[in-house]
Amino acid sequence: MIYVSTSCVKSKRIGESVRTLADIGFKNIELSGGTKQYPEFIDELTELKNTYKLSYLCHNYFPPPDEDFVLNLGSQEDKTFNQAIDLCTKSIKMSEQFGGTKYAIHAGFFSDINHKEFGHKIGLNKLSERDLCYRKYAEGFDHLRQISSQVELYIENNALSIANKETYGGDGLFMFTHYESYLELLNYIKFTPLLDVAHLKVSCNSHGIDFSKELKKFFKLTDYVHVSDNDAQYDYGWALKKDGELTKLLSELDWSGKTVTLEVYDGLEELQNSYNIMKEVMEY
Repeated sequence: MIYVSTSCVKSKRIGESVRTLADIGFKNIELSGGTKQYPEFIDELTELKNTYKLSYLCHNYFPPPDEDFVLNLGSQEDKTFNQAIDLCTKSIKMSEQFGGTKYAIHAGFFSDINHKEFGHKIGLNKLSERDLCYRKYAEGFDHLRQISSQVELYIENNALSIANKETYGGDGLFMFTHYESYLELLNYIKFTPLLDVAHLKVSCNSHGIDFSKELKKFFKLTDYVHVSDNDAQYDYGWALKKDGELTKLLSELDWSGKTVTLEVYDGLEELQNSYNIMKEVMEY
């Protein structure tokens, strides 16, 4: 099954993003971050779901919080940790309300990042002790798993850019960017990864490791995949190209039973093209 992310549409209201996608024929929509809070958004999403016969998944930084922050379950700051737990709890309950069966949270960080820096080169911050951050993340994830009766939880791999690697060295700031750091997190908590292909491409380039081999390792571990392309430098959210290198790699994999979300930021026409290409890749 292929979903498209609301992050593909630039709108301040989540309802507007969903309506835009639904109007051009998308039925499976992943509700993600990037929009603002407003009182009637749940009623609006419910109405749109019923009107267009939509299927929803909730993802990471959704629903929109009252004040922006970086969701970090590994935070040593009580306020940030509690904000993360509160937002994830709301998202899990909303997933259950909408009939969603999967919810993914980004892997954590070893420092608290200013939300204005997130997604860009991050300035040098004081790092917390890795073991304490891992233990805190595991504590938070276990708590969320206990309250999630109908929704399966996943942890999404982070994207390590070369700029952030130069600032912090390796995985100094980010949990879970490639297979080795996946195993490190696995020492603290058992989980299923959400494989973000674009994040992995960036991280592999920064680490100097083979993207194709890492992709195949992770693909066997999960049934939930995020797809877009980039130049291996930054997570740009580029569309798939029919004869592109990434499309060829994806075509070599067995997509039986996989759930895919497209995160394409090149415009609605390119999103539709990527959807058509992904349908061919998945052979349905």
